[in-house]
Amino acid sequence: SRISPSEFGDIILEGNIRRLKAIPGIGHKMAQKVLLELRDTWKKKTKSVKEEKIDDTMWNSALSALLNLGYQKQEAVSALQKALKQFSSSPSLENLIKEVLRQL
Repeated sequence: SRISPSEFGDIILEGNIRRLKAIPGIGHKMAQKVLLELRDTWKKKTKSVKEEKIDDTMWNSALSALLNLGYQKQEAVSALQKALKQFSSSPSLENLIKEVLRQL
C-alpha cells in the first residue's frame, strides 16, 4: 500500500508497528528499527515546524478543529504555521483558529 509522507510521519510519531509492517517490504524487525531510528528525529522536526508559541495541546486542538471543518491535514498545518507568525506571543485557541480561518 502507498502512504503519504504525512501519514508516514504520523505512523512514526504514534509508534504504530502494525501500520508500518503493512508497507510492502517492511517486516517486524525492520519496522522496529525504523521506529527506533526515526522517532526522536521526527519529533524534533515536527516541533520546529509547529513553532514554539503554543503547546502541543493547543496545536492538536486547533489542528483537530480544522480537520473537522473539512480541511486536509497538510493544508491545515500550513495555515496554522502561517497564522502563528501573526502573533508575537501565545494566542488563545479561539484567536488562533479565527486567524487561520481568515487566511483560508
